[in-house]
Amino acid sequence: MNDNPAAQLALLRARRAATTDSALCAALDAAIAALEAAMSRGSAAGSGIHFGSGGQFGDVSIGDVAGRDIIKGDRITTGDITGSSGVAIGRGAQSSVRTVHTGGGDYAEGSIDKRKGTFVSGDQFTMSGNFSGAILNIKSTLSNVTQSIGASSNGDTAAKAQLQELIAQLGAELEKTPKDSEGDAEAVAETAKHAVEQATKAKPNKALVQISAEGLKAAAQNLAAALPAVLPIATKIAETIQRFV
Repeated sequence: MNDNPAAQLALLRARRAATTDSALCAALDAAIAALEAAMSRGSAAGSGIHFGSGGQFGDVSIGDVAGRDIIKGDRITTGDITGSSGVAIGRGAQSSVRTVHTGGGDYAEGSIDKRKGTFVSGDQFTMSGNFSGAILNIKSTLSNVTQSIGASSNGDTAAKAQLQELIAQLGAELEKTPKDSEGDAEAVAETAKHAVEQATKAKPNKALVQISAEGLKAAAQNLAAALPAVLPIATKIAETIQRFV
């Protein structure tokens, strides 16, 4: 092999440029760096760097560059963690395990409401009876009648209370109306409303109140066969409203 450092350096560089083996590249880089350093110190004469005999490059083995894995941080090795009750990995890590024995029952973080029944947030209304369109109209009509009685300046307190009670009784009976008599029931409710409106006006007309009262009794008479109790109630309403005049 040529002992001229410059020739050796050129040869090493050519070899480095031609190889793709990472280990050999690392060795050649080291050799080039060493030779350059020696040449710069002026002590490279006659020394040279030899790779194999006869000026031939043999196999180059430089070993593990680091000698082991390079890790930035903690090296953590775990064995078999099967069946572990709690695992914490890393510096300062902690693990805690809480075992809850339910005995096969329910468990919750807090109390469990096991009450049975219907639960409603807010008001709950239970309604019963006939809810056909006609009956609902009757209920609405008579509800307005009751309110107008309370707001009227006519009649004394006892008369108002009696009239409101009679209207409530009338409504309860009309809810029992058979399907084929709903038209007659609506007529009774409407005539009752009209009669009360006439009696509770600021200046009621006695003649109109009388006519309205008779109309209520006539409407109730038409329903007497289906609902016999309606006529007596309507008659009492007719008598009571005349006390408002």
